[in-house]
Order: sequence, then structure tokens, then C-alpha cells
Amino acid sequence: MSQVLDISVRNESLLDQLTGLISEIEVQRPWLMCISDGQMNGKPMDAMPSLLEMYAEMARREWEDHVPAVTSQRAEVRKSDDMSMVLNRLLAGRKLVVNRLSSLTESDWDASVGDQEQTKVYQYAFQMTKSDGDFLKAIAERMHESVITFRG
Repeated sequence: MSQVLDISVRNESLLDQLTGLISEIEVQRPWLMCISDGQMNGKPMDAMPSLLEMYAEMARREWEDHVPAVTSQRAEVRKSDDMSMVLNRLLAGRKLVVNRLSSLTESDWDASVGDQEQTKVYQYAFQMTKSDGDFLKAIAERMHESVITFRG
């Protein structure tokens, strides 16, 4: 027999998971700042993104997809070769999303997301958590496969 997840528990759980990306990036930041530029920008193969490009893509998705879906704000992310700036953008976007979702009522979570009439807010938030997991897994695999040396 399946159990129905209490709506408030579901929403709180989704917020906790979405906030998890913020915590993870803040933990990674000191280590990322110690990776050499060559390794940060290097690609194991031409078709694969560099570490910097992986984080930049996550920041782009946060601002061009997630932020507009749950807020009325639109933003275009400019390319940057500075990891600190990329991380700041990613964190700022996610904090905006989490703050907005935190302010929703239970019925708001069941509303449609933007112009996606088929997708409810809670479904979209769950999709974001899956995307976060995929991103963090890809980063972990890249770091594991690489021989990373740290500056300083």
C-alpha cells in the first residue's frame, strides 16, 4: 500500500533539497578556488565541457530557466572566465528561487509553472532537484577521473 506524502512535508522536503545545492557549492568553493586555471579550463576531450563550463552551464540554467519559471524575473547570464563570479551567479539565482518558493502557500505549489500548464510548481521543483543531482554527479565523476592538483 502506498502512502500519500503530506503536502507540507513534500514542499518542505523539496525546499531542503533545493537549498542543498547552495550548501554543496559553498563547501566546494574553497577547493575550486585552489584548482589551477589549466585544469579548471581544460577539457578531457573536445566534446566535453571544462569544469568551469559545467558550473557556468548550471548558472545559466538557474537564471534563464529556473528563476523565470518561479518568479517574474528574467536574466541573461554573461559568459565569465572567473569561477568565483560563476559560483556567485549560481548561488544568487538559487537563493532567489528558494526564497520565492519558501513564500508560496500550499495551494500555490499546485499551480502551473509559468507557461507550462502541464507542470505544477512542486513537479518543477522536483525536476530541479533531479537536475541538481545529475550536475553534482557529473562534477564528482570529473573530479574523480581527473588528476587535480591544487595551488598553494
